[in-house]
Amino acid sequence: MKKVVNKIIFSLLIGLVVLICLFPTYVIIVSSLQGQEQVFSIPAKFIPKPVRFDNYIKVWSNMKLATYIKNGLILSLGTIIVTLIISSLAAFPLAKLKIPGKRLLMIGLLFTQMFAPAVVLLPLFKLFQQLHLLNSLFGLVIANSAFSLAFSTLLIASFFETVPFEVVEAAIIDGCSRLKVLTKILLPISSSGILVVSIYIFTRVWNEFLFAFTFVSSSDKYTPIVGLFNFVQVPGVQIPQWHLAMSASSILTIPALLLFFFQRNSLSKGLTSGAIK
Repeated sequence: MKKVVNKIIFSLLIGLVVLICLFPTYVIIVSSLQGQEQVFSIPAKFIPKPVRFDNYIKVWSNMKLATYIKNGLILSLGTIIVTLIISSLAAFPLAKLKIPGKRLLMIGLLFTQMFAPAVVLLPLFKLFQQLHLLNSLFGLVIANSAFSLAFSTLLIASFFETVPFEVVEAAIIDGCSRLKVLTKILLPISSSGILVVSIYIFTRVWNEFLFAFTFVSSSDKYTPIVGLFNFVQVPGVQIPQWHLAMSASSILTIPALLLFFFQRNSLSKGLTSGAIK
């Protein structure tokens, strides 16, 4: 009986935590289906009456949501490719080769995560200005890749460490070069971990605001989060149209939701294989 009671209490606590986590999402969806007057009504209305599906049609017509989503996907995929290539090449010696001061080097990589991007924003802006990388998605790819490299390298190195050294040693004895060991053995075995790192990079870049807002000035190059911000901050409008902003934010979350949905099994496998502790 005690075990049953403990299990019930634990399930209730888990359910409460899930409800708390899902409540903001529920408020966004409800607000996206309401009118402006219902959003600001007191007491708050958590069931939309009537349901306003036309909000989604309005934001799709008035905002460049397709352009923002396209820019976000190009930026995210570009950052993932660049970061994975460099991180994999850096993680291989950290995980499988004997390098003097390797532990100190890994601590140094971890130490770089203490600095906020705002610290280097001004010098990075001047550098990009001289290199003519402002108002360019390529410049954003470089900036986001630079700030994703350290943590991605440590994550991939943790996955590579789970591969037995005997497997790597046998491949080298059979004549494989270090590059072939990386591409033919470590990366395929650690594919679930690579997926975890890719999803981490995607969510980070998709929601990144500081670089995208600072380095891009053309509306045709806006990322989803910057496009949504500029829609809310309309000059001369004191009260933003929050019901339309919630509709736009609901649409802009669809790519991330689809990614998590279709890769949920591989993601669960990667999270439990030792990379994230």
